[in-house]
Amino acid sequence: MNIARVIELVFSGPAAPGNAKAVERESDRRIVSRLSTGNVRLQMGLFSTREDIDEERKKARSYNFDD
Repeated sequence: MNIARVIELVFSGPAAPGNAKAVERESDRRIVSRLSTGNVRLQMGLFSTREDIDEERKKARSYNFDD
């Protein structure tokens, strides 16, 4: 794991208590980064979850290309 990422994980505080989804998301990313072996992108938390992909699809569908 990248030393800068380790330091960031150690010194980062919890997210705002009103944003439970962000706290859960960061927790999931930390768990995956700690348990992954061999895949650097997973170790650094650089991956998309199903929720991320669904949000991007929703944004893409909302674009209006007809002018």
